[in-house]
Amino acid sequence: MHADGSNGVRRHQRISVKLPVQITIPGEPAGQFEGQLLDMSVEGMGLRTRREFQLGTLIQVSWDKFTFSGAVRNCKKQWKGYHSPYDNYRVGVLMTTPLDESDLEDIMSGAWRKNLSQAAQE
Repeated sequence: MHADGSNGVRRHQRISVKLPVQITIPGEPAGQFEGQLLDMSVEGMGLRTRREFQLGTLIQVSWDKFTFSGAVRNCKKQWKGYHSPYDNYRVGVLMTTPLDESDLEDIMSGAWRKNLSQAAQE
């Protein structure tokens, strides 16, 4: 059982990705650092970071033109054999505002990049 009372089963399938992201803890003076987005669904995301989070911590995750807010649902120390610039913790985040399936597909497919480049050419 998780801290929020759930059994840990996800309601939506996550799409695997590996994108560098900026993580911000609103209101914390030294609350901005790098992480890696590992997976994402319409309601949540998985991150890898060097920082440990308390359950319930509100964070913002940004890359390119996107920023998502959410609450930390779990944070687990990773085993020490894996080395990456984002090592140490695997963090699960429940997004404050869920996405539409079509929005998630656009984000993950990179379709928004094509739309931006087309708009710039017009």
